[in-house]
Amino acid sequence: MYILSKTTELALENIKLPRHLAIIMDGNGRFAQKRMLPRSYGHRQGTINLTNVCRIVDAIGINYLTVYAFSSENWRRPAAEVNELFSLVATYFNKYIDELMQMQVKLNFIGNLTQLPEDLQKIIHSAVTRTAENKRLQLTIALNYGSRLEIAEAAAATALLLQKRNDLSHLSLTEVEKIFEANLQTAKLNLPDPDLIIRTAGEMRLSNFLLWQAAYAEFYACDCLWPEFGEKELLAALLAYNQRTRKFGALK
Repeated sequence: MYILSKTTELALENIKLPRHLAIIMDGNGRFAQKRMLPRSYGHRQGTINLTNVCRIVDAIGINYLTVYAFSSENWRRPAAEVNELFSLVATYFNKYIDELMQMQVKLNFIGNLTQLPEDLQKIIHSAVTRTAENKRLQLTIALNYGSRLEIAEAAAATALLLQKRNDLSHLSLTEVEKIFEANLQTAKLNLPDPDLIIRTAGEMRLSNFLLWQAAYAEFYACDCLWPEFGEKELLAALLAYNQRTRKFGALK
């Protein structure tokens, strides 16, 4: 069990937590380059840190954590690096699945898993099945995920459904929007929209991550590289989140 520092415990007494935290894990390569080591070293350290952050998030009491592990655009990287990333995902579950079970973490995935190596698909399916009844932190991993494609697929499914209806005249745009949202991958997992999105390594963009769902999310960027991101950095993000006024288009 992860024990929070006294500083964090005191700070958490007076702040409102996001229900759903999403993180764009960036900076593995730069972490390795700073140490004059191969990029694969940075990816390994980043994978290890995911478990550490899960421990912290669970101890803080956040219900949902979604992380961006591999985008649909990452296929443009060298084949050796892509294969290394997939190997690390497989190693991650083989190494940490027992701890995730003890933590009562429920695993989900978004993205096109059918394009992944078959052995990795089997490992993912096994991990999802094994953790399906867990009741604490819900960890969703975006793997081979692209938000534009998710939106396009949801739009196509919505159009097909509406086409099958005999009378569409009574449907308002609000109702159509609800049908569309129900076809998003996150909705099929009953995930609420993210309240806070953190991006590490100083970048200031969403990079095709949860574009529809992020409509009213608060965005926080930090210079810390992902393998170095920990309790101190997460607390800073949560304190910044509590300085924001969330009006969702209305007046305060």
